[in-house]
Amino acid sequence: MRDLEEIESELRADPSELRERIVLDVGSFTVALLSVTGSGPAEKLQFAGTGTLVTDKVSHYILTAKHVWDEILDKAVKGAKPVGVGITLRPDREHKFFIPREAIVPIGPAAPPQWNEWGPDLVFLRVPPAFLGRINAVKVFYPIDGFSKIKTEQEVHARELHLLMGTPKEKGQYTETFADLQIIGMPQNIISQSHEKDGWDYLDLEMDLSLPNIPQSFGGVSGGGLWKVLVYRRPGSSKTSWMATLEGVAFHQSDPENDHRIVRCHGMNSIRKAFPSPAR
Repeated sequence: MRDLEEIESELRADPSELRERIVLDVGSFTVALLSVTGSGPAEKLQFAGTGTLVTDKVSHYILTAKHVWDEILDKAVKGAKPVGVGITLRPDREHKFFIPREAIVPIGPAAPPQWNEWGPDLVFLRVPPAFLGRINAVKVFYPIDGFSKIKTEQEVHARELHLLMGTPKEKGQYTETFADLQIIGMPQNIISQSHEKDGWDYLDLEMDLSLPNIPQSFGGVSGGGLWKVLVYRRPGSSKTSWMATLEGVAFHQSDPENDHRIVRCHGMNSIRKAFPSPAR
C-alpha cells in the first residue's frame, strides 16, 4: 500500500517527472501525420492528425482514424494531389521525412455514409519495408498482441491510469511549408463509458477542458492511441516501473458542454476486427 501511495503522489505532482517519463515512453509509438503536396519550391504541407505505429512482427503499419486518411492524406488539397504522407520522427528538431503516397497501402473497413460518432473510423496504413530503417532509428512499432503480456500480479499491485496520446491542432503553428507540432499525453483516471454497436466497440473519455494543458478542441488527436498504463514497483525495489498496452484509437469528439467534451475511441475489439492479419 505504501508503494501505491508513493506512486500516486509522484503522478499527482506538478510538474511530475514520472508522468513526463511515461508520456515520453508511450510517445515512442506515436507520430503526427501530414499531407505533402507538390515538390521543391512548390511543396506544401497540411496537418492531418495522429497515428500509432503497430506491427504483427511480419508487416508494419500506422494505425489512424480513417477520416484522417480519406479527408486529408488521400484527398486533393486546393487542387494539388498529395504526393506523400509526412511523419514526425524527432521532437524539437526540424526534419523532413515522408512516404510516397503510391507506396502506402490502406487497409480497413469502408467509410460510413457520413462521418459520425459511431464510425467505423479506423485504418491501417501499411509502411513499405524500405522506409522502416529511418523510422526504427527513432521510433518503436508496438506489437499488436502486446495487450496479452500484462502479468496478473502487476495488474493487482499497480496504479492504473489511461493515457490519450495525440497532436492537438490548436497547440501547433502552421504555414503552407512548415508545421511546428506538439504530441502530448493526456492522462485519465477512468474510462467514462463503453459501448458496442453493429460489431464495433467504443470507449468514451470525459475530458475536463478546465484542466491545465488540456486542449479546448481535440482536432488533430484523431488517430491517437488510448493506452492503459500500469505503474508499479517490483517487490523489494524502490524503482518505479510501468507497462503500457494499447487500448483504443481516438476518432470523434462531442460538442463542448459545461467545460467538458467526450472523446470517443474505438476499442481493442474494433482494432482486432479491422487488423489486416490475425492478431493473437
